[in-house]
Amino acid sequence: MSAGKELENLPNEIKDKIFLSLPMMILLKSRCVIRDYTRFHNPHFMKTHLNQQIEMDNGSTIIVTTASKIYKVNIDKFNSRIRLDFPFRNPTCTSPIILVSSCNGLLCLTHRGFYGEIMYLWNPATGDYKQLPEHVNDGILYIRALGFGYDRISGKFKVLVISQRIPIQSEATVTVYTVGTSSWRSIGEVQYPVLELKQPQLFRGCPHWIVHSLKSIVSFGIGNEKFKKIPMPPIDNSMTKRTNLTALGGVLSIFCHLFKPDRFEMWLRADDGSENTTWFKGFSLNESYIPRDYFADGYAIKLYGFKDGQFLLRNNGPALFDPLTRAVRGLRLRGEPKEFDVYSYVESLAMVTVEETGDVHQNS
Repeated sequence: MSAGKELENLPNEIKDKIFLSLPMMILLKSRCVIRDYTRFHNPHFMKTHLNQQIEMDNGSTIIVTTASKIYKVNIDKFNSRIRLDFPFRNPTCTSPIILVSSCNGLLCLTHRGFYGEIMYLWNPATGDYKQLPEHVNDGILYIRALGFGYDRISGKFKVLVISQRIPIQSEATVTVYTVGTSSWRSIGEVQYPVLELKQPQLFRGCPHWIVHSLKSIVSFGIGNEKFKKIPMPPIDNSMTKRTNLTALGGVLSIFCHLFKPDRFEMWLRADDGSENTTWFKGFSLNESYIPRDYFADGYAIKLYGFKDGQFLLRNNGPALFDPLTRAVRGLRLRGEPKEFDVYSYVESLAMVTVEETGDVHQNS
């Protein structure tokens, strides 16, 4: 009897233990030769595999995006990078592909324009991707903010679009797409200034934005589909050059670059499992403490919180800085601009759709 036949005859619990013990690359290759690969799409198996991947990775893998490219980087190694090539790039499209967010192995990307977005979900590990249904396109100029996240209770991924007409005459409207459905849903209006809702940071599966005019962080609950304001830490905005929100390593943190004296502060949100928001200062460093090579000419430095008390800063690519030892490990992205963004990432078996119909592709 062949090994494949023997595997098929095993109890499902034993099969799962075997599959879960396989490295991600081997597991993905097994899809082509194991008849029972549909077990990989079982919700319980996928959730167990995701939790296992998160524990094994321990926040070490990140996605780094520049104006035109996306890289996967392992911070613990930090001596190499893997460029992720879009499998769906249209050669006739000149607008850049923008990463909205990264969540549990899926990337949400868009060609952004005034009249709407061509949006995609993509799993770089499996190669699967899907173009989302067209968002409302009525020929009217809009400013838009986008979000993406995951509801741990329902197991659903959702994409969020906040639209406001130009010229501004009414409140912004909010529409949501749930993966596995065929259309967008309107869920009402919000009063938040859309122009301030820049690239969101994902925390506990929900997108978060800093809204300076409200002196708050705004989050969108993927489960209950409601917005919530979170108070900011006690920061003097009049003394701030730049404020950056990040959620790398599963911790919501705010970095501030302050005037007089030039220094950096990192504030961390205390996580006691409740809905209460308490901030504490992680550190305060004088600007002179950080090597000058890692300052972008003419720009306030941009920092990203990381794990084990370390953080990322920029100079033609991310550099990992340890404030205790002042050690710096850099990853140069040759030919790229100094500006980049960083997102958490973990490889997973997450599916871009659960529909029976729809334009789903597998990049084999």
